Amino acid sequence: MQKKLQKKFIAAAMLSFAAVMVVILVLSMIISHVYFLYETDETLLTIAENGGILPKDEKDEKNEKANAGEHDGLLRELPEITSAGRDENLPDKPSDTAETRYFSVMLDSSGKVTSHDTSKITAVNGDEADEYALAVFESGREKGFAYDYRYLVAEYDGGYIVVFLDCKSSLDTFAYNFVTMGLVMLAALAGVFVLLAIVSGRIVRPVAESYEKQRRFITDAGHEIKTPIAIIEADAEVLELDVGKSEWIDDIHAQTARLAELTNELIFLARMEETDSLKAKAVEFSLSDLVRKTAESFTSRAVTSEKTLTFNVEPDIAYVGDEKSLRELVSVLLDNALKYSDDNGKIELNLSRHGAKGVILTVYNTAERIDREEITKLFDRFYRADSSRSSSSGGFGIGLSVAKAVTEAHGGKIEAETDDEHSIRFIVTLP
Repeated sequence: MQKKLQKKFIAAAMLSFAAVMVVILVLSMIISHVYFLYETDETLLTIAENGGILPKDEKDEKNEKANAGEHDGLLRELPEITSAGRDENLPDKPSDTAETRYFSVMLDSSGKVTSHDTSKITAVNGDEADEYALAVFESGREKGFAYDYRYLVAEYDGGYIVVFLDCKSSLDTFAYNFVTMGLVMLAALAGVFVLLAIVSGRIVRPVAESYEKQRRFITDAGHEIKTPIAIIEADAEVLELDVGKSEWIDDIHAQTARLAELTNELIFLARMEETDSLKAKAVEFSLSDLVRKTAESFTSRAVTSEKTLTFNVEPDIAYVGDEKSLRELVSVLLDNALKYSDDNGKIELNLSRHGAKGVILTVYNTAERIDREEITKLFDRFYRADSSRSSSSGGFGIGLSVAKAVTEAHGGKIEAETDDEHSIRFIVTLP
């Protein structure tokens, strides 16, 4: 039980942490991308407003003059250095990779190229620039991306100017940052997983121990209760021999039978949560025969209740599991359908293969009223949608909990659905 809770805790914690990390990653990338587009469009607008030229900022000009003065002073202090002592690996001048690379094309009002300027970029010649500009102008879009270039179309001097800004370096940096953050996120997930694997045992141990004590109490108390129930039943039979039948003795028999049934169901439910014990009892058997024989045993009860029971069981379905608990599963679903179906109700049972993965068992019955909001609560212990009818029919509200426990113990799932709120269908999928 502790390992099962530990796995669920780790899975929930990892999913939560992963969701938070993904949200952070996506938001940071979105913010970065929006800021990048804002800066790029501002640069394009500045170039367009200046006729295809990016003017230098006053601070940049002052910095260049200051740097030039410093360099001149250094050269005057070191006159003996000549080209003979120069490192041949150094470039002749600073590379333009850090500079803003762009080109622009002028169009007249009819969309014909009048001029172009590719002096600030070497990767594109004049013909290619004209071709890019015409394609962008014909698309009708004001701005966007063309390959690795961000472009802007603006009106200028009675015509149009199309400015292209090389964004390859920025886009590569953006992709690199995205990959880097993704790898960091994966590393963080791995670290959190290791930490959870170490500490989760201590975290869930108190819960597992409390759950185990509760389960053991139910089992032990159930066995202890059986003895007084048997004594009461035996005393009632002896009393009946002495004084004869009476409504009080009949009531004692009925209530002891109900109490014995409830005790057995609680013990059975507690045992279903012992997955190791269930695996030890798993054998291969014919599930088709089991379901058919169980359904046939309810036929006479359906006829007596004036209800229609039909079943369609696909033959030759073999299954590996606990035969006794699966028989209890089918009995619980059919018993529930007979108890809570409406007068002259219709009950259908179907068993079929679910591809190569398992089998599907469905039990359908009509009803006077099914509340969609209560569907998810039907599998809770002691929950009864209609307490008055459940009491009169002898239900405890624990049968569907048993069905759920049996299904989950076999690695399957059970769910309920209603199409018209006047019928209900239970679907059991067994792997």
